[in-house]
Amino acid sequence: MIKGLDIAAHGLLQAQKRADKAASNIVADVSSALNPPLNKSISDTGPNRNITASTKDLSPNVGGNLIQDIVDLKTAKIAFGANAKVFRSISDTLGKLLDDES
Repeated sequence: MIKGLDIAAHGLLQAQKRADKAASNIVADVSSALNPPLNKSISDTGPNRNITASTKDLSPNVGGNLIQDIVDLKTAKIAFGANAKVFRSISDTLGKLLDDES
């Protein structure tokens, strides 16, 4: 039973790590989509400077990465909940066994 608690605790930690990574990726994907890099053309050949700045693409171009990261976050949430239920169940069973012994 103790091994089961150890496995469930390890599963909780792994799910948390996957959720953290997916959330970080989502923030990075959305941030890069909202703040696209600028194309700059600078000419400094005299008093009439020609400086232009335009965005490459104003539409969010996150493609499948954002979708996959959202799926990963949801999967991590489900895995965390499942491991928490296992942990709680084993803990309750162990508690009942100890109560019956005393």
